[in-house]
Amino acid sequence: MPELITYTLSAYCADFDEDNPSEASRFTLDAPQGGVYRCIVDTGADLSIGAVQAAVWIHSDGVSYEQMSERFEITRADWQSGLSVFQTCAN
Repeated sequence: MPELITYTLSAYCADFDEDNPSEASRFTLDAPQGGVYRCIVDTGADLSIGAVQAAVWIHSDGVSYEQMSERFEITRADWQSGLSVFQTCAN
């Protein structure tokens, strides 16, 4: 019998204004994007999902804390962590 392997995947939305996928949505796994997105995921590996998502949306859409917190629960500390990751990766 083949060995059972479990993979844990992390995925982040790169478009703040896009609707959430439905149960019928399908995805294809591709190699991770390089550049700033890869840096954000790597640099934020030990941070919360909210902090990493904040960094992604700051990069992709220039989202502010106020905009993000209107739609998603995020602490100021997570926002600041995400902003710090973005600033590190954007340079």
